[in-house]
Amino acid sequence: MQSRFRKTRSYERLEWIRVIATTCLFSVVLTSCSTIPKVKEDDQLEKIVKNICVNSAGRGRVKIFNQTTLFSFETVNTPEKFWKMAVDIPIHGEELLSIGWENADKSQVQLKGGFARRLINSSKADVRSKKYSHLIKGFMKGWAQVLLANDLIRKNKPSFECTDGKCLFGSGKWLTGTSPGHYFLDYEIREGELLRFDFSNFKEDSPRRVSITPVGQTLETTPFQIDLFVNTCE
Repeated sequence: MQSRFRKTRSYERLEWIRVIATTCLFSVVLTSCSTIPKVKEDDQLEKIVKNICVNSAGRGRVKIFNQTTLFSFETVNTPEKFWKMAVDIPIHGEELLSIGWENADKSQVQLKGGFARRLINSSKADVRSKKYSHLIKGFMKGWAQVLLANDLIRKNKPSFECTDGKCLFGSGKWLTGTSPGHYFLDYEIREGELLRFDFSNFKEDSPRRVSITPVGQTLETTPFQIDLFVNTCE
């Protein structure tokens, strides 16, 4: 993972619009484009988390209430235990989201960067912000736990403790599930309220799409959703 953090990569935005309209990424037939890795049920969670592309490049979109932002991105997971995502937003230019995940199992997460501020401020700007702004923080805490679990699993250290689809990871509570072509990790952000990390579009056991949204919501009705479409995985 080198190019973004030394030189901003140039993209053709018209091509991105064409891709949105024509590929399976945004299609209702997405599930036919991918297959979940075939492993024993007990090993499936660790296998998928281990193979998440923490160093990657691709396209993304974030929806907060009625506002949708498209962007290109590159990510790098640093030795200092920060996951950094540099995003390039049309007109606005490049911004950074930096998530420190070292103590994520204790719900201690460090946040830095202009894109982090954009997400938080966008949620505050809406009249419904008091009801839903915690979803942004829930995403960052949940993703930080996934990043820490990825690091531990790669080092053959304990991570999730699961029984019958219910998992604990430090202070975090998770549920697991599947549907054709998808693997779900549902993070409890409040009592009875879940934020879904939906992994799909698998290639060589690695999920090339990650969607984060409140459980029970659709793209049309959700107050918050992030989609990352990975083109390059290192």
